[in-house]
Amino acid sequence: MCSTVADSPRSTRPGPASPQRTFLRRFYLASFLAEATNLAMPFKMWLAVGCLGVAGSAMMLAIEQFASLVLEVPGGVWADRYGRKPTVVAGHLIVVLGWLLAPAASLLPHAARPPAMAAAFAMFGAGSALISGTQEAWAVDGLRAGGRADLVSSYFGRDRFWASSGGLLASLAVLVLAARVDIRLFSVVTGLGEIVAAVVLLHVPEERLTSSQPISAATVSAPIPEQGGSAMLWSHPELWSLTLALVWLAAALGLSTEVFQLALACSRVGTHGFAALELAANGLGAVAPLAAVMLLERYSPKSLLTTAIATLALLAASLCTGNRQGQLVATYLLVRTCSRALYTVADHFQHQLLASSQRATASSAINFLVAAAQLGSAMVIACLLRSYSPRAVLAMMGLLALPAAALLMIPHGLLRKPAWAPSETCA
Repeated sequence: MCSTVADSPRSTRPGPASPQRTFLRRFYLASFLAEATNLAMPFKMWLAVGCLGVAGSAMMLAIEQFASLVLEVPGGVWADRYGRKPTVVAGHLIVVLGWLLAPAASLLPHAARPPAMAAAFAMFGAGSALISGTQEAWAVDGLRAGGRADLVSSYFGRDRFWASSGGLLASLAVLVLAARVDIRLFSVVTGLGEIVAAVVLLHVPEERLTSSQPISAATVSAPIPEQGGSAMLWSHPELWSLTLALVWLAAALGLSTEVFQLALACSRVGTHGFAALELAANGLGAVAPLAAVMLLERYSPKSLLTTAIATLALLAASLCTGNRQGQLVATYLLVRTCSRALYTVADHFQHQLLASSQRATASSAINFLVAAAQLGSAMVIACLLRSYSPRAVLAMMGLLALPAAALLMIPHGLLRKPAWAPSETCA
């Protein structure tokens, strides 16, 4: 095994006050502030339902996913070429515009509401596409450059912990203010929080690596050479099987949170009840990523992902067994908790397998496939909601998700690069 900075003895690593820990704290602070002021996120679908109805709201999801799909790969290429920091900050500012436009849409004349709401959801998708894989690549490369690749898995867990902790504060604020404040004003507060997060991220340094070594050569069968993002997916069977599983899961359950929120909006759960539910979901969501990080020390990422995907699918499918509101609420909480743990493990596993200089490009290529799957899913969901309740659609989504767990267990010999795959020649 090649010797890398990640393999150096623990005695030579920096202490608790190392620059890399300060570097991470700024990411955690940005995540915490963005979520602590994110009063409107639980009500995003409620705003859409109020303007367009259930079927129209599902079409807004399709528009959001289409915007994300269009910008995923160009955003990753731009970030790798011109910088991760400006790309992420631009993404936050685009999301701000979406949060300002969404509540304004309900104040417009009836004929102007659909295009205004569609523009808001397009901004949500475009902004998230610029942020998602790029911010992770920025953090991972910063840790590797400082010789602290050992902190990568804890970064993914703790970042979600601080985001959920901020969400707890936001849920408490909504619980107190929901009866006194129009929920459309929550969107303005959410937009201001995104601006504050962008300002914090402007003070985070960006460091780039030239090495093509993955994070830990011990965890993969062979290093992945530097190459184009799409070619990189074909160069390692573990990365390809992970991508297949994530894409399938995205097609089946990628929009489960939004459909759950539609189901709750159509039930007897009022604003106060939903705020309390979000409080519980964020509390459990703060614990789940830390538990995932601890489990990664004992079990392989693949076994944890297989278990989590199967659990998610069975939870959603269980909604076909009854029509009780308590069951819907409990399933929503469990799905949110399991999803937090699952994506913590998936992010850790994915970034173990990616080279540095194309990390954002490759992450965006994977996110592009995920967004394409979610776009197709959103269109199917919009059609199904014309004939079925959101609860019935969730049960169908759970049954469809079950094969995703099996994709991670495909023997790697069956995942050889086909003739039409991109070339693996090094750049």
